[in-house]
Amino acid sequence: MDVELSDTVGLVLLLDGVVVGGFLGGVDQLVRQALSDRLDVTECGLCFHRVSGVRQESLSLKGERVGLEQMESLEAILKRVQFEAIDFEYTFLDDETAISLGEMIEFYDSSHRLNLSFNKAIMMRGWNAIFKAVRNCSSLNVLNLRYTSLSDKSIPALCRTLRGQPPIALSCIHLENVSLSGKGLLMVVCALKANMTIKELYLGENLLQPSDGAYLYQLISSNCALQMLDLRNNQLQDGGLRHICDGLKASETREKSALSALVLWNNRLTGASMDSLANALMVNDRLETLNIGCNRLGVDGVVHLKKALQDTRCNLHRLGLQSTSLDCQAAIELAECLAENMSMVRVDLRDNASIGSADENPRGKRGECMQSEPRSCTRVRGNGHSCPRVSALAQE
Repeated sequence: MDVELSDTVGLVLLLDGVVVGGFLGGVDQLVRQALSDRLDVTECGLCFHRVSGVRQESLSLKGERVGLEQMESLEAILKRVQFEAIDFEYTFLDDETAISLGEMIEFYDSSHRLNLSFNKAIMMRGWNAIFKAVRNCSSLNVLNLRYTSLSDKSIPALCRTLRGQPPIALSCIHLENVSLSGKGLLMVVCALKANMTIKELYLGENLLQPSDGAYLYQLISSNCALQMLDLRNNQLQDGGLRHICDGLKASETREKSALSALVLWNNRLTGASMDSLANALMVNDRLETLNIGCNRLGVDGVVHLKKALQDTRCNLHRLGLQSTSLDCQAAIELAECLAENMSMVRVDLRDNASIGSADENPRGKRGECMQSEPRSCTRVRGNGHSCPRVSALAQE
């Protein structure tokens, strides 16, 4: 059950089938009154009881202004109830409130997932407290820091957390749009080289340049635990992709890597780098999901990829080619190599306006190959969302 400021819900906690919690007539009453009036939760006529092993779905304060004066009342909630997710997106947190929140998260083991995105007023002291909580909280699995105020001064604290001993419980971290290119990216990569807990890493919208590809090479070839790497909406270009391909081809990667999903959506790639990608796919059989959509690949890119898609060593199951400037000729090239491909499950060709029907194809009936569904490939007929999540593809 979600606990949100705008909802009115009834919450009954059960222990061995016996009611031990009271009816909460309105979460507006619970949270707004408790936070605004700084009342103890019990003074509101509402009662929380912590039940071992039972967590409520979420507590969301998204968009609300949370100041230090509200933290004492918030603690009255957190010490009584644990949550699967706590959402503090865009709540105007500063150092003092971040320190208080970090201490509560750590002490009460409050949540499996913590969202602090869009909080740009947290500085060094606040981040130190948050990362200390991450180190010491045994239940926190997902940390969302996208669009926050992480800086060159606070990145080292994050890196100490990522490489700390004993290993942290964190398995997923969002670092989108935190200006992580260059030195900052190198520090994170070095911290992750020996990290064995992070499975999903989101680095989108960080203005990563072709030169940053060298750091991504280090990450891919040295980390043995990472399963999904999301690099969408950067500027890696063909040069950066070639570094990534070198990482995929490295012997260490082929022997030890767990990387199975890679997102390169909207990175100003062209068909010129698809030859390097094809060579990597023919020697790396661990990668199963690849999203290279929203790049100008064209028919030349498909021709380069064709040799990998026809090769039995390529183990791709899902390939994202949405909005890649493909035409009927490119579709025919894909159909020819996928007709005998036994591993591919899905190819996304949405938003390629130049792929017409068989009747519009001057080459005649051969164009029907992509209109029908190849034996081992299902063409996505989605609703036109501009940027599909690779995790959604991976679950299908």
